[in-house]
Amino acid sequence: MFGRKDKNVVIINSGGHLPEVTIEQELRFLSERDRFVKLEIENQARNTGNIIYGGKAVNALVGPMYERPTVDFDIQSKHPKKHAMQLERIIDNHVGADISHIEMVSYDRDGSKGKMYRVALKNFDTIADYNLMPKNSSFVTKDGIRYEPLEAAVKKYLTMIQTDETKRLPNANQDLDRIGLYKYWKKIFR
Repeated sequence: MFGRKDKNVVIINSGGHLPEVTIEQELRFLSERDRFVKLEIENQARNTGNIIYGGKAVNALVGPMYERPTVDFDIQSKHPKKHAMQLERIIDNHVGADISHIEMVSYDRDGSKGKMYRVALKNFDTIADYNLMPKNSSFVTKDGIRYEPLEAAVKKYLTMIQTDETKRLPNANQDLDRIGLYKYWKKIFR
């Protein structure tokens, strides 16, 4: 059975008609996961206008010299449930088995309520979090893909630090440092 035991989580599994994933299928997918998922999410973003934000966006914009390892994608979408289901189906069909599902997570953050659609593997590894795209979202485009601008990321990370979001502090500080170094060296080597 998929899913974490949490009252705020509802499991959506469109791959229930597929066979259970075998160890061999899971290991094969895990070995190609990063390349495969990146390609599929980037293609989807190009076709839909989704905006990638968070660590993956910072990595894409600052380049390999200032990259840090990140696991999952954070995506703003006008149709988050639809796009999460699309990615779930692509992964399941690629593997040929029911390896992934969606966790619809309800949240109440800073007085605003919403739903996030998390594409996760059966072993609970998160692939991507799809959130509703806010109106007037800013973005920069690189290679046909929309990303959260570095200035917006800095503002978000500073807010995280000020509100002491303990779980996110190490990555927020690291990302601020990466962005600062990138901007510094970019200014020098113009």
